[in-house]
Amino acid sequence: MKQFSLFFVCLGIVLLAFTIVGRKRWRTERSRFYQTVGTLIDKRTESVLGDIPPSTAVTFLTIRFVTTIGQTLEFVEQSPQESPLEIGDEIRIFYDPAQPESATLSPALTGSNLLSLLAISAMTGGILCVLLGLFLFAASQG
Repeated sequence: MKQFSLFFVCLGIVLLAFTIVGRKRWRTERSRFYQTVGTLIDKRTESVLGDIPPSTAVTFLTIRFVTTIGQTLEFVEQSPQESPLEIGDEIRIFYDPAQPESATLSPALTGSNLLSLLAISAMTGGILCVLLGLFLFAASQG
């Protein structure tokens, strides 16, 4: 019984460590993005034919912004639904100073939703494993 309790405590600690390291990496990655305000200069909606009819409407937003070194750039952001934004509206944007032409409205990392779910699961699993291990250890003592 003590081996099981030790196993669960160790597994819980590993899962919690994974969560902490992953969160630190995510924060570091996100901090490399600069934030500024851009202006919506064009907005167009196109029908995109999919595998299954009917077609889907996709909105393309063209946004102009100025980097911290004074470089004026434009980028196009795709929105899956009709955007309430109007031409001339100011929008918060994010860009990587090393690649300002790859600006975005959301600095989400690739697979960030999956990573968030994985981190929450690891944290929850870690806490439960530690508690289960402690419970098993206490039960084996009595």
